Amino acid sequence: MPRPPTPAEKVKLKKTFPKLDVDKVIVSGEATSDYNCIAWTLGITNSWIWPGEKEADFDKLYKGQGFVRSTDGPIAAWGTGQDKMTHGCITGSGHGARWESKIGEEIRIQHGLTELEGAAYGKVRFFYASRVSAVSSDRNITVVQLLQSARSEGALLERLTNELRVVPKAMHAEFEKRYAAWQQTWTRGDIAISSDPRAVRNSPEFLDLCALGVEIVPLLLRRTVESADHRALQVYDALQLNDALRVESFSDHRVIGGEQYRALVTAQRWLSR
Repeated sequence: MPRPPTPAEKVKLKKTFPKLDVDKVIVSGEATSDYNCIAWTLGITNSWIWPGEKEADFDKLYKGQGFVRSTDGPIAAWGTGQDKMTHGCITGSGHGARWESKIGEEIRIQHGLTELEGAAYGKVRFFYASRVSAVSSDRNITVVQLLQSARSEGALLERLTNELRVVPKAMHAEFEKRYAAWQQTWTRGDIAISSDPRAVRNSPEFLDLCALGVEIVPLLLRRTVESADHRALQVYDALQLNDALRVESFSDHRVIGGEQYRALVTAQRWLSR
């Protein structure tokens, strides 16, 4: 149910977005890492979608979903520069009287369009308008089907079990300690509001975890398979020197699956190496 922000949320929002009239904000969704702002502009609530930092990356994503760049439209694309896109928000039926944004993994809010302008997201650079009369409403179903297919194919967990047996117990323990320390950084303001999945790399704790080396890959992939923890994939990508064992973050046929789907496909590819 829509609600006003709590006093603590008001303070946090105002610190991040100085132009935001926090007394008029409506919280329309609770904090979650299941989806981000870009996913929400497409009506998706179970996938973290990030096309890339460039305007061309945004154009490619939205074109694949039936939208074209425009001077006006229901989807606004934000950035601090042509090659530094940051955010997306949406307006129209089902989104309240103003605009609506999912703030990274934080809450989803309704706000005035220009009220998010500032250092965090920059400003609106352009809009997207639908070029089809009706946009598909079954995207969440598609995501579920993709994830179920990826998880069931090849019994990933059973295959990972064999890989996990060769990782020393001491490494298991050290991995869990460093991973927990890294997780604590995800709530840091600049990371929590970002939809770029690579934002979680911006900490010493990330480097400490990477320092354990490729021996932790099975432990990382277990997290992606068991709990769809797509952020573990950022460590995998940093450690993986073999490009053939990486999965690109964007491709037309799997974009709706987002980072969760990419993580599972990565696990499949690594286990089939």
